[in-house]
Amino acid sequence: MIKKVAMADLKQVVAEVIARRVQDGETIGIGSGSTVWLAIEKIAQRVAKENLKISCLAASHASAFAAERAGLNVLPLISERKLDWAFDGADEVDPQLNLIKGAWGAMLKEKILAQRSEKFVVIVSEDKLVKRLGKKFAVPVEVVPEAAFIVQEELAKLGAVDVRLRKDEKKGSPFNTEHNNFVLDAKFKNIEPSLEAQINALPGVLDNGIFINRASEVLIAKASGVYSLRRCAGQIKEELILSPDKF
Repeated sequence: MIKKVAMADLKQVVAEVIARRVQDGETIGIGSGSTVWLAIEKIAQRVAKENLKISCLAASHASAFAAERAGLNVLPLISERKLDWAFDGADEVDPQLNLIKGAWGAMLKEKILAQRSEKFVVIVSEDKLVKRLGKKFAVPVEVVPEAAFIVQEELAKLGAVDVRLRKDEKKGSPFNTEHNNFVLDAKFKNIEPSLEAQINALPGVLDNGIFINRASEVLIAKASGVYSLRRCAGQIKEELILSPDKF
């Protein structure tokens, strides 16, 4: 019988798994989100306990601050240092390991981080799994403010059934990214792989939260264990890497 595990505990488990992979002397990329921030804490504990020498590049100010506060050596994202690997969370993961990201508005730098990494590992709990992209989350699109209304119209032409300007509820004004741009959240009934590039081709768009074929591996924490999903010869291979009795 599989024991019931709270979602918060599953996030702790997959954060611990990613922290165990860090090796002395590495430079790693760190994404954004609640599961990533848990992993930062776990990595920092290993660094302090084992006196590891690692450096990291962060995809958001929040992650950079969390890493520095935890005692990690944080390099600016513009650094030319080669990344040994990178990890990040996701808002949705489909059966082909495609992703939707950007709930925190950092999808532009997260995609830069993924592009720079030969190995890009995504860590999620099982609630992030979907049968199709867009089932739960809209696609976040970062736009320069002057283009927001034009892009909103163009997204509708691409099939978006609902497009909303993201608001900062505390300030009562549009949400601003770290680059002082706006975010449009576009809901699609169907997301084809080509949509990522189609959105990015619109004038005024910086990038969007669709990540097609970016993940080298997805680590999923379920009540039945932590699973590694990878592409192998065109197929998705699933492997149990941590059984529930080890939680």
